[in-house]
Amino acid sequence: MGGALLGGKFVDLVGKSFALTFTSKLNQSYTTKPIIVSIVDDANSGTVAAAEMATATAVQSALHELPNYVVDDCSVTCTYEWAAGVSTYYPSVKCEVEFTGSSVAGPQYLLEVEADKCDSGCTPQLSN
Repeated sequence: MGGALLGGKFVDLVGKSFALTFTSKLNQSYTTKPIIVSIVDDANSGTVAAAEMATATAVQSALHELPNYVVDDCSVTCTYEWAAGVSTYYPSVKCEVEFTGSSVAGPQYLLEVEADKCDSGCTPQLSN
């Protein structure tokens, strides 16, 4: 299945980066470091499940590393899937984040995905 995922346009996502912006209950925004979508590499015995787990671990670590311990604990599950569009299917990476820490108890603002290209002199630096 790994080869099938790499076929077509899915290869446009793996190895690329994105960031997440978390807004605290005090309305303070924090943006993570760039998170790289893990590559499914059949040549190195990489599986889809291993790539999904690596991406989930990267998302969880990036959220835990935000300043002031604004996210003290969370769990993340990511899946690589084809999402139905208007006339075709689009490759996507879907991550579900469950906030489990005491600093993030109760209702939260939605996480914002930062995926626009951000070159040198820009923070966080994101690939195209």
